[in-house]
Amino acid sequence: MTVLVRRFRLAPRLALRASQELAVFGYLLQTALIQPHMRLRLSAIAVLLAMAACGPRETQEQRRQDANTPAGKVGQAAHRAAVKLDQAGRVVERKLDKAAHDAHEGWNEDARKTRSTK
Repeated sequence: MTVLVRRFRLAPRLALRASQELAVFGYLLQTALIQPHMRLRLSAIAVLLAMAACGPRETQEQRRQDANTPAGKVGQAAHRAAVKLDQAGRVVERKLDKAAHDAHEGWNEDARKTRSTK
């Protein structure tokens, strides 16, 4: 994993995930689960995917420029709407949980009254 962090300049968390996925892939290659003629193809696909993950990253300046485009502004508005919708959903969820809790307490109280009158 340290080789992935140093050589390819990956974040430690990403390097850990990549090493775990490569370990599973290596196990599959060694076992009889994958036929020999498929090993070369799968190895090539794994190498291409690993190389694609190590591509150049977007700089802060590029992010600022992208945010000022019309598509970026629409994306920001959509994100704000999604956050507000999520907050509203949480409020509704809390109210429903409270109503369900109150109903359950009412049922329990009614059951206690019924048992005490018998």
